[in-house]
Amino acid sequence: MMKRSKRFDIVIFTALMLLAATAIGAPSISNAEPKGEPFVIGYIGMVASPGTRPCMDIQKMAVEEINAAGGILGRPVKYVVMDNKGDTSLSVEAFRKLVMEDKAKFISVEGRTEICLAVQEASGQLAKQYPHILVFNGPMGSELTARVLDQAPKYDHNFRDWDPEPAHYAQQKYFFCKTIPEYQKAKKIAFLWEDLAWTTEWRKGISYINL
Repeated sequence: MMKRSKRFDIVIFTALMLLAATAIGAPSISNAEPKGEPFVIGYIGMVASPGTRPCMDIQKMAVEEINAAGGILGRPVKYVVMDNKGDTSLSVEAFRKLVMEDKAKFISVEGRTEICLAVQEASGQLAKQYPHILVFNGPMGSELTARVLDQAPKYDHNFRDWDPEPAHYAQQKYFFCKTIPEYQKAKKIAFLWEDLAWTTEWRKGISYINL
């Protein structure tokens, strides 16, 4: 019964978002102010960061446009931003508040892999009781996708906004091994990497495709 409820909520939410997109693109028949219980969309990120500010701004703009067009099925959309100050524990705390107290059905979290991994774990624990969709904004750690595949269906409601690893790293290998030596005549290249998850495949490659 719980699985059915989870699927139903996700299908309904997705349908509502599509309806909202259609409503924005079509001529407005009525600009009546939306009323009733709001649909909550949450964002977890470092508010002071210039790197994540555009994500917040564009989501806020989308919510304002949806509400200006009458909301979703006449109900308003509420946008809630949680400042994690770049801290993993604050991110998990913010996520729990959004899904448990604010009843958010759609949440996105800033791109650092370590933060996303911690929030993903909390998402997997709470998804059955509090159905939601979780989107990671640009993290490079492939571990996030590996969890979705290896532990299905636990993380089926999680999505990572990033290009596939083989495509991304293959072009870099060509650039480093072909372009730089040929056109810049460089014989040695030195890199300084952070010891974080996002640099793992840059430093160690992708073993399963010998890259």
